[in-house]
Amino acid sequence: FIMSTTLTPYVKHEKTFKMLLMLPMLSASTFAVSYIKFKNYQDVDHYSYYMGVAITSYITAILATALGYLIASDLQF
Repeated sequence: FIMSTTLTPYVKHEKTFKMLLMLPMLSASTFAVSYIKFKNYQDVDHYSYYMGVAITSYITAILATALGYLIASDLQF
């Protein structure tokens, strides 16, 4: 709640649908990276920057999980 409330002023001009797409990808990492950029640079497209950070983070998490699964299956615990 606090993280989404803090980011709201930076994306308040976006449509509600776009805002709803942002919420599932909100994590401590995506918040921290985006908020620092938003706070220091006003000429950034806030929504696009946030979604770029969030999608990259999400893809990395999926790939790391798959890699961990493959490595664990090869170790035969």
